[in-house]
Amino acid sequence: MRDHLKSYRVGQEIMQATRNMMHEDRKHREALLEEGFAKNALDTIKTEMHERGTPTIGSTNLAMLAHKNQTMQDTLASMGAIETIMEAMVRYSAINTQGYGGVTVSEVWPLLPSTTQAMWCITRDNLNTQSRMVAAGAVPLFIGLIRSYAHDTRILGYACASLGTAVHANASVLAV
Repeated sequence: MRDHLKSYRVGQEIMQATRNMMHEDRKHREALLEEGFAKNALDTIKTEMHERGTPTIGSTNLAMLAHKNQTMQDTLASMGAIETIMEAMVRYSAINTQGYGGVTVSEVWPLLPSTTQAMWCITRDNLNTQSRMVAAGAVPLFIGLIRSYAHDTRILGYACASLGTAVHANASVLAV
């Protein structure tokens, strides 16, 4: 993947394949990690941020790596995953109504459900990553998403779950 970072959408295609490999068997996930997949996935998201599908698929990959794995949560956070995911959320948070193949672009590439899920996976049961998420400004961002996307139960569920634990863990910082 690292050799293809400057090629148009190649990273996105590779991340689709790696996502399917990680779904297939845990040994594939471990082999990818040994080859530096976490860093490469994050680099690809940053490089192809202009292509809505890349942060969508990349966030799904990061969520799979981080789910119930505090070491990976900390690693991804230290590499800037929280800030990168938030950048994608801000960039693509506007409600979109333009048609693409009969549906909206956000239905083709469900970036906000993917990114809110990734944030939940990276911060779940981890005070360090929750604090980092709060410090990065996720609270007002998530509140805005909840207001704008109350109709989407995926966004609503992951954003509320992330906010609930982060606010509880950071109550003194947030003056809650």
